[in-house]
Amino acid sequence: MTLFYYWKKEMKKKYFGEYGWMFVWQPLTVALKELDENFDKIYESEGFQEELRYQYKHFVWRPTPMTHLKNISDRLGWAQIYVKREDMTTIWAHKINHTIVQWLLALRMWKKKLIAETWAGMHGLSVATVGAKLWLGVDVFMGSVDIKRQNLNVQKMKMLGANVISVESWSKTLKDAVSESIKYWTNNLSDSYYLLGSALWPYPYPKIVRKSQEIIGKECQKQFPELVRKLSFGDSKLLDTKSLPDYVVACVGWGSNAIWIFSWYLGEKSVKLIWVEAWWTNLDEYWKHASRIDWKKWKLGVFHGYKSLFLQDEKWNIAPTHSISAWLDYPGIGPEHVYLHDTGQATYTSVNDNQVVDAFKDTVKYEGIFPALESSHALAYAYKLAGTLDKSKTILVNLSGRGDKDLDTIINF
Repeated sequence: MTLFYYWKKEMKKKYFGEYGWMFVWQPLTVALKELDENFDKIYESEGFQEELRYQYKHFVWRPTPMTHLKNISDRLGWAQIYVKREDMTTIWAHKINHTIVQWLLALRMWKKKLIAETWAGMHGLSVATVGAKLWLGVDVFMGSVDIKRQNLNVQKMKMLGANVISVESWSKTLKDAVSESIKYWTNNLSDSYYLLGSALWPYPYPKIVRKSQEIIGKECQKQFPELVRKLSFGDSKLLDTKSLPDYVVACVGWGSNAIWIFSWYLGEKSVKLIWVEAWWTNLDEYWKHASRIDWKKWKLGVFHGYKSLFLQDEKWNIAPTHSISAWLDYPGIGPEHVYLHDTGQATYTSVNDNQVVDAFKDTVKYEGIFPALESSHALAYAYKLAGTLDKSKTILVNLSGRGDKDLDTIINF
């Protein structure tokens, strides 16, 4: 194998179509290469997988359940809606899945400190939780705007012993927290592990988070047909035909909760995959949303070390964004998401803040479930979609987190 052929083969693995790879300075290139080599070797080992299964069962509380939203489905009168309950993990969000995997990886790489960014606080809470479990130092970078709107999670992180670092630069939200955390990690590479919270950033992070979240889709493939058959009540037509949902819906900010529930249904022609982004109510202000794909005015660019689609102004600067949910308030999107859009394997749409709040309140009122505002984006679209479908159709929504953290936002909306 020639050196050039080997280089092309290695680069292809680091891209999703034309998106992805690593655009970083030399010290981080070395660190990312070390991470890539260790992950492939460690993750597939039987000892790692055995420990991961133990932690999933006894610490994460997996498998998480699946729930039929019967009251809302009957109220809408059409398609039946099911939700995968990632809000039932030990930290009330799917973030613990990739945190556990990277925590076990960091231990095997002999790292003494965890560095993380967070926006809704759930990823930071997840990292702080595993840090407390093993007495590892944890530094969490968070924009001061997000600190104010996610104060409950901030207080939890501090109680767990994490050092929450308030970022005051620029928009004081997620993208700035990421920038500051990268700078900090660059100066602490030898003993620190950067525990990333989603399926983006330079390679190999999209691969690591994708593999870490595969447990969601794997459980859905077993739980969905079992639940539908149990609720069929002797309806032979339903029993015979519903091994797969007709639609799978998930919110997408960076893309971690969506990427693996979708991945398990890729290639199933009968399943339509829909990702929901954050929109605003004033269409004249392009910066008042976080819709990277559905807006269709995105630009290709490189930011935070990876190539993807980003919201940019007329001078190609990264544009400010808005979402009622801190988790979705980011100008970019994971490279694999863009690739799935380009190849037509997934559809992207968006909902506005009013629709999200209505979906949150309806889910609480009629089902007794408090969904995160991020998850409420997916629910808002699913409720709208259900009213247009036949009663025999089914919609599966990934409910990625619990909404206690968002009550102040809802109350003051």
